[in-house]
Amino acid sequence: MKPTRFRIGKSYETIVNGILMQSGFDIYLPIVDDKGIDGVIRVDKKSVKHYDFQVKGGKTFARIRANTDWIYGDMILFLYSLEDNKLLWFQYKDLNRYFKDKPGDWGNLFINSNLKNRLLKSKFSNLNNLKKRIGMI
Repeated sequence: MKPTRFRIGKSYETIVNGILMQSGFDIYLPIVDDKGIDGVIRVDKKSVKHYDFQVKGGKTFARIRANTDWIYGDMILFLYSLEDNKLLWFQYKDLNRYFKDKPGDWGNLFINSNLKNRLLKSKFSNLNNLKKRIGMI
């Protein structure tokens, strides 16, 4: 059976969930995926906080397409490249810095090789930076 885009998307979600769990994140998965929420990160320090997240993946970063308009508040967007086996993260307040264009048919998230190289050297490629931002450490 040829994999559908839904199966491929679910495989990227599964990989990212595994990376997050291996990195010490406490994650929860929704039963129904009708709100664009692929999972929830629970942070239990002095008080409990929850962060919705969405996963987008592709064989390469250049093949990932998404519309960032639906990312809101503290929601986290994870981008995963199978070829690079690398994960990037962003929150709403970070997106306009890198993805400013108005969405077209395929969205406004495009990563060319120059942007990929910049992002892989940035704080957005290190999950410890995300842990600091959301109060895990």
